[in-house]
Amino acid sequence: MSRIKIQVDLIIKKGNKILVVAEVKKNYHPKKRRSAIEHQLKPAMDWTNAKFGVYWDGTNKSCLLTWKSDRTFAEKPFSVKK
Repeated sequence: MSRIKIQVDLIIKKGNKILVVAEVKKNYHPKKRRSAIEHQLKPAMDWTNAKFGVYWDGTNKSCLLTWKSDRTFAEKPFSVKK
């Protein structure tokens, strides 16, 4: 039997349903951001069927991921006020 390892920093559940998975990073870098989204957040959303994904690094590059009707992802940036 193969095992799947999903690593995210936060999961929000309601009952047995996972609603949100989140990945938090520090020391923002574009490659680190893209890697976290592609290799951690999207697979976690797909495997858990979470409705939302959050990538957060404390900058205005942080974003909310949602599913589009064709089962691809839409990224919506957060507005970070300092």
